[in-house]
Amino acid sequence: MTQQIVPLAQSSNQTVSVALGGQACQITLTAYEGIGMFASLYVAGDAVFLNVPCRDRVGLVQREYLGFSGELMFMDTQGTSDPEYTGLNDRWLLVYS
Repeated sequence: MTQQIVPLAQSSNQTVSVALGGQACQITLTAYEGIGMFASLYVAGDAVFLNVPCRDRVGLVQREYLGFSGELMFMDTQGTSDPEYTGLNDRWLLVYS
C-alpha cells in the first residue's frame, strides 16, 4: 500500500475532508496548550475514533474492526517528538498507509 500525506493547516483546531483509500474521511484535530493534540475520524459520517491523543509514529486507528481500511499516524521529520500544530505539514506529517 502506498502512503498518502494528509494536507493540514498550522491551526490549533481544524477539520479536513479527504479521500483515503477510497473512503470519504473527515479528520478533526484539536490542540490544547500544555496537553497536546487530539484527533477524531469520521468515515461517511460515522465515527471511527474520537479524541485519540496524537503521538509520533503511533497509529491512531490501531484496530481493524473499527471500520476503517488503513492506518493514520503522525511522523516527526526532525526527530521523535509528538506533534504540535505550529509545525503541521512541515515538521509533522499526517500519513495514511
